[in-house]
Amino acid sequence: VRWAFHGASVEAYDSIIHDPLSGFNAAVAGQNLGALWGKGTYFARDAQYPVSHDLCGERDDGAKQILLCLLVTGWPCLGDHRQALIPY
Repeated sequence: VRWAFHGASVEAYDSIIHDPLSGFNAAVAGQNLGALWGKGTYFARDAQYPVSHDLCGERDDGAKQILLCLLVTGWPCLGDHRQALIPY
């Protein structure tokens, strides 16, 4: 288990927080702010990374938003570019 930060567009936060079916959905991840290493959901160890790389949504009042997430970590694995969803 590990704490990590996630930056997203302001519009994506509502879906991530309130929609348990799509939440962190790899099929739509990165459409708004980027997917440097392909489709997936990215997390950062330090809050400064998503903020300094413009990966956080900015509200109308100029404040930036970032999520602090508790992750259940496992073994890394090699993905396949043809997969839109993570096979469980």
